Amino acid sequence: MSKEELQEYIDIMKLVRYTENRIKGIEDTLKNLEGRVDTADIVMGGAGGGHRFHIEGSEECTKAKSELYAKKLSLNRLETELLKRGRKVEEFIAGIDEARKKRIFLLRYIDGLSWDEVAENMGPGNSPDAVRMEHNRYVKKYGNR
Repeated sequence: MSKEELQEYIDIMKLVRYTENRIKGIEDTLKNLEGRVDTADIVMGGAGGGHRFHIEGSEECTKAKSELYAKKLSLNRLETELLKRGRKVEEFIAGIDEARKKRIFLLRYIDGLSWDEVAENMGPGNSPDAVRMEHNRYVKKYGNR
């Protein structure tokens, strides 16, 4: 597995989180718009067109609902891609024999930690640069297995 493939996995994880936050924001907006009416009309319809119907709504609410639908669709696609790539990442990590290196990869890719957080979790004497370089050397040496 290449460094680029591993980075792409992290980027997709971040996109999923970003999209989830956008969805929450849109849902919050919709709650605030609930009951708001900026458009109303009376239309004729039904069998023979003899019934009057009062319709009302909010253009802003309609736009927010459309955006929410689009974001949920996008999130679904991202999650599917993340699962597919995640299986490959997990298989790659499972093949790492050295416990220390396996921990570095698990913390970085499964737990989604930054290099600072990985170094902190690895214990005293581990700098972010040191664990990142150890990771990079491993990927360079064994990434194509």
